[in-house]
Amino acid sequence: YEIYQGLKNHYNKQSLSKIRSILLELSNKSWTDEVEVVTHNDSILRKYKLQARHKEFIDYQLSPRKIIDELGLKIGNLITGRGTA
Repeated sequence: YEIYQGLKNHYNKQSLSKIRSILLELSNKSWTDEVEVVTHNDSILRKYKLQARHKEFIDYQLSPRKIIDELGLKIGNLITGRGTA
């Protein structure tokens, strides 16, 4: 959930739907550990924590400016779904 919230400012709703599915799959690929399970309105809610060994990679993915800088691109020349970056 926290990763998903961090991505909301960087991606449109259609992309977020796909990203959410990918994040849910992380638990199946040993990227996360389950830390809490609760029931709410007859639904099971699970809280996951990203394993420490993957944190640096995810932090990098949540910082598009770092990627842009590494590629040597100028932010003003990039176009996003909402105009220029």
